[in-house]
Amino acid sequence: MTSHTAPSPSPPVPESILALDHEIRTHWPRIQHLLTELLDITPPRHDAPITQHTSAQDLTQIRGWARPGPPQPLEAVIAQAQTIFDHRLRVNHPLFFGFIPSGTIQLSWVGDVLVAAFNAHGGGRKVGRGPCVVEEELLRWLAARLGLPARTAGGVFVSGGSVANLMSIAVARD
Repeated sequence: MTSHTAPSPSPPVPESILALDHEIRTHWPRIQHLLTELLDITPPRHDAPITQHTSAQDLTQIRGWARPGPPQPLEAVIAQAQTIFDHRLRVNHPLFFGFIPSGTIQLSWVGDVLVAAFNAHGGGRKVGRGPCVVEEELLRWLAARLGLPARTAGGVFVSGGSVANLMSIAVARD
């Protein structure tokens, strides 16, 4: 006779998580408004500078924001982030062609937001079967496009050039 044990109940959700969920839902209209504003600044206008001079006063202000302090309203945090990110090389600028670490159109950051929202771990089939299957099929598609045998070609997608170079050195060595 086979005995079956009932599945154990899920642990209760901590109050801190419930409070955070409530806060996000409460502020969701403001968050949507801020995301809409971000659409207006990404990518920068064609006539905007690719880089901006950062004065000693700018650096002092940014250092002050970097230190932990009391909670700030969401709008203030976004305004600070806009000021901080004004002091960078705008690789998403339409006239920037030095190197491209990510897509430069709004649709690419929408994809980043979508991936971040799911926070999926694709490090193995047990924890990310769906993402792993998509990776395998894209690799087969890419192999076929390159004239390689799609059924036996393999590989993995990695986060960037540094990891890709490290992996290629390891594969060549081994």
